[in-house]
This record gives sequence, structure tokens and C-alpha cells, in this order.
Amino acid sequence: MSEQSPNPRPTDAASLVARLEGVAAYLAQVVSVSDRTPHLRELRLTCPGFTTLAAAPGQDLMVEVPLADGTTVRRRYSICDHDLEAGELSLWLVRHGEGAGDRWAATAAPGDQVDLVGPRGKQPVRHEAARHLFVADHSALAATASMLASTTTGHADVVVEVHDPDDAVDLERQAGVTGTTTYRFHRGHPGSPDRLLEAVAEVEVGSDTHAYVNAELSVMRAVADALAGRGLTAEQRSTKPYWRRGVANAPHGEPIKT
Repeated sequence: MSEQSPNPRPTDAASLVARLEGVAAYLAQVVSVSDRTPHLRELRLTCPGFTTLAAAPGQDLMVEVPLADGTTVRRRYSICDHDLEAGELSLWLVRHGEGAGDRWAATAAPGDQVDLVGPRGKQPVRHEAARHLFVADHSALAATASMLASTTTGHADVVVEVHDPDDAVDLERQAGVTGTTTYRFHRGHPGSPDRLLEAVAEVEVGSDTHAYVNAELSVMRAVADALAGRGLTAEQRSTKPYWRRGVANAPHGEPIKT
């Protein structure tokens, strides 16, 4: 499978800033690298521009990562936490053993420079909801943590699927909240919705619920359809595909949705 998919649009920082509304380019430096779990690496980045970066919870940055042939592609990583005063933020990178993003995550080191464009993404937390339901696979852990941390009202249920039990992250502790119900379990078949659907079926939903579903494309659709079948309207469901099984993300970082 090729790492690059046909896409005539350039992905250099200047071109992206010119055509995408509300984004800016940043040249950041890696402050630290740490492994939160066997398959989750955290990069702490610093940049003077981060002191004015207006990123909403769940938004991401388009990161330039190298390919083996010397060219580059963009990969999108959600901002896990952002310290405006210090001008620092952290990205969580899932390591699955293949792809340009995984190789970059494996070799990133303090002092490295990172070319970023952002923020990107539109999935606002609905603070008027009495109940929040976050459904995510491993790829959306950072976005889920960030969005969960911003919930100041309403009860939150969190359904998370990870590669392995050792990859479970205490999102309540990370987000600094209490009162959530978190399901974590081993993923036997990447890109299959079965386990998430089983867990979501156990969660109470109703007219006061807003759901946020972030996962592999077909899994996202299956979960969203199941929630629709339980009465959640389109206005009560926010969805975002993070990857597509068997298909590399496009050079600008997003999964191909056809």
C-alpha cells in the first residue's frame, strides 16, 4: 500500500495557510518525548506562536513528516493539552508499526524542529447537553482527553477502544474530571465496530445526550448509525473519521472518504 494517495494540492505550509481559513504556520521544537503506553508516544512541543494559538478542544495540527524517498506528507495529530502561558502543547502519537507517522514518532527526539499548520477540525463540545458520550478508538485518545477536560457541565460517558489492555489511559485523570464511566478493552480486529457497538449499547442515551464519535471511518459510521437507531438525531451526533482501514491517509493528512 502506497503511503501517498493522489492529491494535486500542495501541502507546504505557505500553500495550506493560503487556502485554509483560520490556520497559521508554526515551526516548533520538540521539548520531550515519552511513552505513555506501549503504543502511545507523547511529544511535548514549544513555539512562541503557541502563546496565541486559539485551538478549541479536539482540534488538531497538520504535521509535516518525512517519507523514505526524501519527500514529505502531512499527518494530523490532535492537541492533547495546551499551555498558553508557557507556549507549549503535547501531541499523542499512536504507534502501530507502519507508516510515515509511525516512523517519525519512533525517531523524534528533543531539539528536533517540527513544521506545523493549524488548528484544524470542527467538532465543538456541546456544553448545553446534560450528558456527553465520547466514543473513540485508539487514534482519537488525545482529542477525547482534550474534549473531556472541557466539559464543565453534564455527565460524561467515555467508551474507548485500545490496541491492548496495557494501552489503557486514565482519561479522567488526564482530563482532571470525575464522574465518567470509561470502558476500555483489547481490540482484536482493527477497524471492526463490534466491540465498540457492544460497549455503546450499555450506555444510557436520550434526548439530553450529545455523542462524539471519533474512530476509523467504517467504525465511526457504524456507531453513528447505531446511535441514530436509538433515537439520537443528526444534531446530537458529532463524528470525525481518523483513519480508514486498508487505505493510507491522503498527503494532507485526512483519510480518503470515498
